[in-house]
Amino acid sequence: MAKKDYDKILYRLTSILTKLSNVEMPTLNELAQEYNVSRRTIQRDIYERLSHFPIIVNENKKVLFMEGFSLNRTKLSMEEITTLTLSLDMIKNAGTNFFESSELLLKKLLYKDFSTPYYIKPREFETININSTLLNDLEFAISTQNEVEIVNDKSIVVQPIKVINLDGFWYLLALDKESKKVHNYFISKIRSLKVLGTKFKLNEYLENLPNKILSPFFDDEDYFDVVVEVDKSIADYFKLKKQLSSQKITEEHDNGNLTISFTVTHEEDIDNIIKSWLPHIKVISPESFRQKIKKELEEYVRGL
Repeated sequence: MAKKDYDKILYRLTSILTKLSNVEMPTLNELAQEYNVSRRTIQRDIYERLSHFPIIVNENKKVLFMEGFSLNRTKLSMEEITTLTLSLDMIKNAGTNFFESSELLLKKLLYKDFSTPYYIKPREFETININSTLLNDLEFAISTQNEVEIVNDKSIVVQPIKVINLDGFWYLLALDKESKKVHNYFISKIRSLKVLGTKFKLNEYLENLPNKILSPFFDDEDYFDVVVEVDKSIADYFKLKKQLSSQKITEEHDNGNLTISFTVTHEEDIDNIIKSWLPHIKVISPESFRQKIKKELEEYVRGL
């Protein structure tokens, strides 16, 4: 890496960490514009070069440190921190054992002075190579609104909308040109991709669609409400944090129980949430979904 390039990256990483430390909460696009680089470069900064830090992108697309994390207590300067981080990134291909040892050393240097009473368990994500040809081509196609031909089980022409992460897995959200339906395609199962010369334009609905997706089973043609009753013993978990972005508490009963409505597009959007809170939650409607849950539980008990 040329010294000029190294200096630019060092400046950018130092500046990004400073912004996060000051709780400025920029978006990936804002960072890309400010430093005159591509969104992919900023993604590499966040997810690879600065992967040692608990950085998240929240539901409003803001980049920030996890709650409770701070760089204010370290004795190292921001430039010293980023120099160590960038040096580790440059030697990561020297061998697995060497890289792991170096990474452990870096964490000891960084975290030994971070005295915080908070511990936030990081979420596990499927590994993705944002520097791969496939991701580079996808980024180009999405930003320029070019149709692509993808090959997984078969060849499909799609209009790519976003690369999204759902439940820790990476998908391409795209409109199937033939069926005119939106689907999620596993990035890891796309064997090849070709950017076509045909342009398309997303309407307002498709542009805003990623904000409405609750699970990989999303179906953009079938919205319906699922109403549940939550026992008072777990009510606080639903009051303090929405289990889905569409959650609405419609009634708080005198006994402390809650009636909650979720707008979903597929039963699987909420199926696992309900099962994870059993026996302290029950489905009120729709009746067909309530019966489905009941039947699955009966079959499970018979199989014990």
